Amino acid sequence: MEVQTSLIELFIKSANQRLQAQGIKLRINQRGNALFLRGMLPPKSAMGESTRQDLRMGIPASPEGIAKIELEAIAIAAKIKSGTFSWGAYQKNLPEILLNNEECIKTQTRNAGDWVRAFEQFYFSKRRKTDASLLTWRKDYLATFRKLNWSQSLTAAAIEQVVLSTVPDSRVRQRCCLCFKALAKFAGIEMDLSQWAGSYSPKLVKPRNIPGDELIAREINAITYPRWKWCVAMLATYGLRNHELFHLNYDDIAEGECIITVHRGKTGFRRVYPIYPEWFARFELPKVVLPRRRSDGKHSNDGLGKTVSQAFRRMELPFTAYDLRHAWAIRSLMFGLDVSLAAQMMGHSLKVHHDTYHHWISERHYQEAFERLMQREDRPLPPL
Repeated sequence: MEVQTSLIELFIKSANQRLQAQGIKLRINQRGNALFLRGMLPPKSAMGESTRQDLRMGIPASPEGIAKIELEAIAIAAKIKSGTFSWGAYQKNLPEILLNNEECIKTQTRNAGDWVRAFEQFYFSKRRKTDASLLTWRKDYLATFRKLNWSQSLTAAAIEQVVLSTVPDSRVRQRCCLCFKALAKFAGIEMDLSQWAGSYSPKLVKPRNIPGDELIAREINAITYPRWKWCVAMLATYGLRNHELFHLNYDDIAEGECIITVHRGKTGFRRVYPIYPEWFARFELPKVVLPRRRSDGKHSNDGLGKTVSQAFRRMELPFTAYDLRHAWAIRSLMFGLDVSLAAQMMGHSLKVHHDTYHHWISERHYQEAFERLMQREDRPLPPL
């Protein structure tokens, strides 16, 4: 037995020397009667980074097994170098997902962390990895799943405990139920999360203190930083999301085209009209001056949005970037712009537009709209 063990150790050492000679940084190790590879491997999720970790493949510690795992190491190193490496072919719980073999998943997945990683693979097997989908995964699903104890089993009781720890009738509770409903269905856990979802609705949220147009114009004029003055004026004039400032047709704007195009972002391509159009010239928007960004080329929509929000706080403006978006929405109603067109220009559905903005129209807005209607020369007159 000792002779056999010594031979296995010698074969492993020789194989590792051959891998090293080829510039491959993976190394073969033995644990018990099984072989595994160890080295710097890509992250298992979109949030992670490459780390030194083990790759277990169920290969026995034998001369034949060493020959097999050496070939695997060469193939894996090539995949890592080309960026095509996928954990799905090596993790115990992922090959079955790709084969849609639910019984194998249930017997081989051991804890909540395994289920989350498996669900992530399943989630992106049905949609492309874009800035928008990655942001949704991180901010909605992953942020929710992190409230679980990943080292413990995924059970209905564990999910219930996390859900009930959130505030009832809140957006967080509603999102929590939505995300865990998908995870529970994927894991084959039968539970009714609708009983805790609550009655959250944007209509029930306390209305924002939307800044008036005079205040907005006055604050923009007072900004002394040319780059950020341009950004704030663009947000006010077009009702853009923060990150969309960095995804525009700058050449057309510089040539005086006031109807702008958002190339990409949370909701993709769309055209947006200025409200007020006079602000396009008054705030010199054709003189495009973007803020400086990170030099490493990593500009996620989330990161770009935070950059804008932080600038608003540094300039101590009496409103946020999203307040300007809401002000544009309400202004579009006061101008009489069809709500379906306003929703398209803002990049969301008609239902979201109604639920989010219509209930924020104050008595002052109603009064102004009524007065303008009554002052129209072509309005109907009462009978004599």
